[in-house]
Amino acid sequence: MNKKPVTLITGYLGSGKTTLLNEILRQEKRHVALIVNDMGSINIDAAIIKKNGSALAQSEMYEMQNGCICCTLRDEFIEQVEKISEKEDIECVFVEASGISDPGAIAASFLAFEKEKPETNVYLSNIVTVVDADRIYREFLTDLLDKSQLDQVEKIIRDFQPKAEIIKTSQGKVEIDSITSKEKFNYEMVDSSSAIQKAINSLSDEYGISSFSYEYKKPFDQAGRNSSVMAVAYWVAALDEKTQKECLEGDEELRSSWDPEYGDRINQIVFIGKNYNKSKIISRLEQCLA
Repeated sequence: MNKKPVTLITGYLGSGKTTLLNEILRQEKRHVALIVNDMGSINIDAAIIKKNGSALAQSEMYEMQNGCICCTLRDEFIEQVEKISEKEDIECVFVEASGISDPGAIAASFLAFEKEKPETNVYLSNIVTVVDADRIYREFLTDLLDKSQLDQVEKIIRDFQPKAEIIKTSQGKVEIDSITSKEKFNYEMVDSSSAIQKAINSLSDEYGISSFSYEYKKPFDQAGRNSSVMAVAYWVAALDEKTQKECLEGDEELRSSWDPEYGDRINQIVFIGKNYNKSKIISRLEQCLA
C-alpha cells in the first residue's frame, strides 16, 4: 500500500483557509480525505465545505470540534489519521486546522507518530499557512494602504519564516501542484521557534513592535464582558489527590514549580503591540486578581 501524503492547512481565524480548501477540492482529481478542525462546538468550516457538493464527490470528510488538534484533540487527531491511512481508496489527506492551533505542535506530534510507528501509511508532506495580506498590513503597520502593501506584508512574513515559499493569490485561487508534493516535510528546516524569535527582534527594531509576558499564580477575579475563557487542557491541581501524587512523582519540573496553594495553576499572558504602557497594563491586571 502506497504511503499517503498529508497536507496541513493553517492560518489565523478568518485568514481564508476554508476558501483555499474549497479551491483545492475543485482541482483535486485524487480520492481525498479531509479532516476539518474547529475550536467551537459547531464546525462552521465543515458546514461551508459541505455546501460545495460537487467538490466532495471524491472526498471523505471527518469533523473534529470542541478543541484543537494541536493540544486537547491531539490524540484523537492522530487516531483519525491512522484510521484514514488504512483505507485503500484514499490517496491523500488534507487537514484544515483550527484558527488558533499551533502548526508547530501539530507537526511535532505528527512526526513523533511517524517515528513511533514507521509502518504507518501516511506521512506529513506540506504545511500551508494562509495569510490575509490586507489584515496583516493593517494590524502590523497602518490603516492606510498604498501600492507597496504586498511588499511590506511579504517582508513581515519573511521575518516570521525566512525559508518558506510565498505564493500570492486572490480568493484562494492557486495551482494545486504549487502547495502539494510527495516529498517528506522537513521539520528542522522550518523550525518555528527560531523564526518566531527572529521575528520578535526584527519587528521590534523596524516597526516599533515589542512584546512582554505577564505571569502570576493568583487567579483573576473576572475577565470582563468582552473576554471569554475556554477549556484547553487540565491543571494537575484539578485532578484527584492520587493522580496528582503520581504526576508529581514522575515530573521533576512540575514539582519544582508547584505552588502550595495553587499547584500548577498559573496565568500566562503575552502582549504584542506598540505604543503601549506596560506598567499601566500590569497595574490594571493586578486590579483584576482575586
